Amino acid sequence: TVMGYASWDRSPYEETLNGARLDDEARRTWLPFDPATAGTYRGFGLLNQFLVQAPGARRSAHPDASMVAVGPLAETLTE
Repeated sequence: TVMGYASWDRSPYEETLNGARLDDEARRTWLPFDPATAGTYRGFGLLNQFLVQAPGARRSAHPDASMVAVGPLAETLTE
């Protein structure tokens, strides 16, 4: 089993650093995290994107710290 840190390319983390908050309009229009369709944060390299696209890949449900795994333990590791 191979596992990697995928994160999320639409994570609001950067917009909420140092106590900052999203304004009402941004909160209303921010797309929700969906592990089945969410992109990966490219700042962590291409391995995470490769794993997400691999057949049988499983991705955890945490929007900012999502993990992706491929292999026999993938489901267990991403629950």
